[in-house]
Amino acid sequence: MSWIITLPWKVPLSKNKDFPVNLNNYRNACFQELNKAKINFKELVSPLLGSVLCMESCSLHYVIFPSSKRECDISNVCSIADKFFSDTLVSSGKITDDNFKVIPNISFSYGQVDPLNPRIEVTITPIGKTLNSLEPKDKDMQIILSQEEITEAITAYVGKQLTVAENFAISVALTSARNEGVSATVNLLPVEATKPTLVGKPTPRKAAPTATTVVKAEVPTEALDQPVVEEAESAVGEDPEPIEEEVPVAPVTPEPTVPATKPRSLFGGMVKPQNS
Repeated sequence: MSWIITLPWKVPLSKNKDFPVNLNNYRNACFQELNKAKINFKELVSPLLGSVLCMESCSLHYVIFPSSKRECDISNVCSIADKFFSDTLVSSGKITDDNFKVIPNISFSYGQVDPLNPRIEVTITPIGKTLNSLEPKDKDMQIILSQEEITEAITAYVGKQLTVAENFAISVALTSARNEGVSATVNLLPVEATKPTLVGKPTPRKAAPTATTVVKAEVPTEALDQPVVEEAESAVGEDPEPIEEEVPVAPVTPEPTVPATKPRSLFGGMVKPQNS
């Protein structure tokens, strides 16, 4: 049992540019260009692997069919083709890895010139067990899906079973009830009804600036023509404050100064006795 897969001689990068699958172009390409070439190669080849079973290991044999009789370096082309294709086998789940234990044998050969369809053909030969003959593993497998993933899976399934008009969309509602499990309700609704309503945050209103009202007092023209009357004259008819009269004060005669007398001694008049 084996499978033959046809690989592209060139990988389209854009409408006007292709990526030739060879070592020279691989070494000179920039990172963005090389990464895009790998992605486009995978998108072209992955759909061709639908009939290929999962394998514990395998051998790969590449045959090139160039477009002209120009001498071609087989390994220059097949080495890059093998790199791209081995990575695609791993990403598609056909093999677990592309190391020497999983792919122990890789070979290249020259086919013939085909100017109308230059290509690379690879023959996949499984070694050991394939998915159909693998024994079940001791450990059980558990896959946990979120509500969003379940909804997307149901939507994709219904979309393949029914033809939905462009102006309609599939709406899936999941409900859970005790002792009844989870059920899904699928509706076909107009596109406008399925669009989520975006509710933006209310924009806070700015406080209105306080308006200052300036009131202009209009003064009559007549009042401006009248002379200004002093306050003393305008207070006519009011009782004047009483004026205190000054009382004459008698002059004070100073007392005569008495000269100070020397104090007299208490024994001043006594005579000292004389001894005979």
